[in-house]
This record gives sequence, structure tokens and C-alpha cells, in this order.
Amino acid sequence: RFTTDSTSIYRRPPVDTVLQFCSKYGITPKGHCLLWQALIPTWAPTNRLEMENLIEERIRVIAERYGEKIRIWDVCNEALQWNPLAHNVALPEEHMENAFKIAGKYFPESTELIYNEGPWVSWNDFHGDYTPPYILARHLKNVNLPVRGVGLQYHMAFYGNDFQRLINWSDQFSNQRYIFAHLDQYAKLKLPLNISEITIPAQPELGNGELFQEVVTERLYKIWFSHHATNGIVWWNLVDGTAYVKPEDFNNNLGENQYLGGLLNNDMSSKAAYRKLDRLINNEWTSSGNLNYQFDANNNFRGFYGQYEMVIKTDNGKYMRKVNFSKYSDNKLKIIIASK
Repeated sequence: RFTTDSTSIYRRPPVDTVLQFCSKYGITPKGHCLLWQALIPTWAPTNRLEMENLIEERIRVIAERYGEKIRIWDVCNEALQWNPLAHNVALPEEHMENAFKIAGKYFPESTELIYNEGPWVSWNDFHGDYTPPYILARHLKNVNLPVRGVGLQYHMAFYGNDFQRLINWSDQFSNQRYIFAHLDQYAKLKLPLNISEITIPAQPELGNGELFQEVVTERLYKIWFSHHATNGIVWWNLVDGTAYVKPEDFNNNLGENQYLGGLLNNDMSSKAAYRKLDRLINNEWTSSGNLNYQFDANNNFRGFYGQYEMVIKTDNGKYMRKVNFSKYSDNKLKIIIASK
């Protein structure tokens, strides 16, 4: 189901269709995910060796078709939720290590290959150097596998209407002291961190659900964005009524849809959290300024990382260039303007 004329499936348009949309609107695509033990087709073999060959074939085909077009991939998902006694799947031994080995074999070396982990084990089990996702990611690095990023899900969901359970999670899950402690811990891996699969509920049972979502979203984003190791923040459901499992009736908020965790209403109108993020990203966290050039000296500019449109005005005219400033480069720019 790669090409645009492929059969349509709920929530999962053909990949080529998605890439056309991303290209049109300047969106960076991210692939999710190459291997997840909880989503294995019923026709998959029960023989571990056959399964290993099938996994390699899957990753090879995807890499050959999209390796140059999609440069960020979740390789493995929720590995710490893998239970070989509960998941009746014939995954090969060390399937996570093998998946990274295979991905490193077929994807370009510059591809960000990510270990993506579930929310509660990522934020609610802080044990310093013995925090579970930290131990697993450190192991992948220590055996020289091409893990190039860590994804940390944050679903404030899956509690039904048991709001006491949601409140109990605040002990660590929503406690800023613990959130910063987790980020500091994962930063020791010296890998980019992605805050992935975010669900902040807005259901009416919370009182003013939209206000709750707006306030929590702003506070969490400011914490995540402020940390030097954060490389990306990824929302999970953009539009209400289109969540992971297809609802029987879009007027009924069933399953994951009950949390109203989208940033847009089902009619595509914006919610308060969307408008708050728009103000943060496109105003508060955006830099601009003017610089008067000084000959034979360093000309410095301080601002947020990202892409800038540079306008150079001289006696000979005006020149425009787009430049990128990144935390992963020295951000030194040499400009030579040749006189006619």
C-alpha cells in the first residue's frame, strides 16, 4: 500500500499520498514504526527463523523505497511492554537488537533511527541510572547498534473515566521535578530525545475540558522545549474522532476517541491548545533581528535554532538567502559577496 491508488484504510493513507502532502506544505515526515510486537499480522509465520527473514524483507523494502524521503524512523516500539508469555508472536530472540542491525544495514547512515518507548515506563519509573528505558537505550549503544534517538511517549489517557487514576499519575508522570529528572537522565545517553505520541485529554468530564487541555499542553511544552536534549515534540491525534482505533460512529467518542485528545475538532476548527501552541511556536519561540555588519570582526546573532531567511542589504543591492542554525553544528556562517 505504497502508491496513491492503493486501497484506503482508516487513519492510514498510502505513504506516497502522505509524502505528497508533506512536500506541498513543508512538513518533515517521520516513519512509525518498523517493528512492534503488538501489531503483527495473523498470517505471520510461527517459525522464528522465518519471522526473522520476513522482518528483514519488510525493513529492506521500506528502506529502498523511502530511505531518502523519510529520514526519521521509529525502529522499535514499546519494547519494555513486550511479554513473550502474553504476546503470542514468534519474534526472534533479541528482535529489537536485530531490527536496529537490519535498519542500519539498509537505511542511509544519516537516518535518525529511534527507539520509541511507552509513556508510563518513560515518565513514571524514575530510578536514576536504573531507569528502564535508559538501561535499554544504553545497552543498544554499548553493543554498537545504530540507535540515533529515543522517543518518549506521553499519553495522559487510557484511564477511561477513572479520574482518580489520572490524579494518582501526577506523583511522577505530571510532576515537573520528575519530568526534568527523566530528561536529565536520558540526556546522559547523548542522543536526541523526541517527546512522542502525546495525548492531552479535553473530555467534558474534566470540567472545562478544552481549558484543561490548553493549560496542561502549555506547561508541558514549555518544560520539554526548555531542555537541551529535546529534539522534537510529536502530537499523536491531530483531529478529534480520528484516533488509533476506528470508532463505530463518529458521533460516539469510543475507545481512544473518548479523550478528545486532538488539537482540532472533528470539523477541523482549532481548539484552545492548538491556538496556544501556535502562539508559542510562531511568536514566543521565533527570533528575528537586525545586524549592522562590522568589518574584520565576528558578527553575532542570538536566537532560537531553526531556519532563517537572511536579507543582506549593501550599496550594490539586496540579497536573500535561507540559512539553518542547529544545536548540532558550530553555526558559523561565512558570507562572500563578490563585487561586479
